[in-house]
Amino acid sequence: MAFSFRRAPRAADNACDNGAVAWELAIGTDIFHGSRSSHCYAVMADFDDNRFQSKSVEWATPDNVFGPLNDEFRFTLDVAACDSNAKCERYFTKEIDALTQDWDGVCWMNPPYGRDVPKWLQKAIDESMRGVTTVCLIPARTNTGWFHDLCFKQGEVRFVKGRPKFGDADHGLPFPLAVVIYRPRFQTVEVRSA
Repeated sequence: MAFSFRRAPRAADNACDNGAVAWELAIGTDIFHGSRSSHCYAVMADFDDNRFQSKSVEWATPDNVFGPLNDEFRFTLDVAACDSNAKCERYFTKEIDALTQDWDGVCWMNPPYGRDVPKWLQKAIDESMRGVTTVCLIPARTNTGWFHDLCFKQGEVRFVKGRPKFGDADHGLPFPLAVVIYRPRFQTVEVRSA
């Protein structure tokens, strides 16, 4: 698999606030850049003094981000929600603890953005072995081993273009996002005749 990088065109609405250059990742003939994404547990930024501070892990995903993915997948269960911002009629809250529940149908997952993201991704992978589809909105931490092992190697990855604003935040997130899709996979069992 060949990787290459090229400078992305700079449109006024996609320009980085600090003048940084945007890049696109080309894998083979596919160019990955954003178009669709979305949801609930997102860490927002405090841009005062150019520092990043998390204020909360519960922010509503903009409908214009969630909508296109919901149109494509028709979600039936939101596995990381709260009462005020659940994206599906059926949802798991922090108190229910989705990591200890069985998932079903087509799941939407926007987990808390912290050290536990790999646990959430592993749960989505495990559920895919039971026939569940899960679409995840996560930080695009492409510099980590878990992103390569749990996302690139086991899921379909789409990068989100721009910096979506969550809830009533003044600014979009200060880091890139990715949508990772885990489709149903079933473990195969070898059957031998006697």
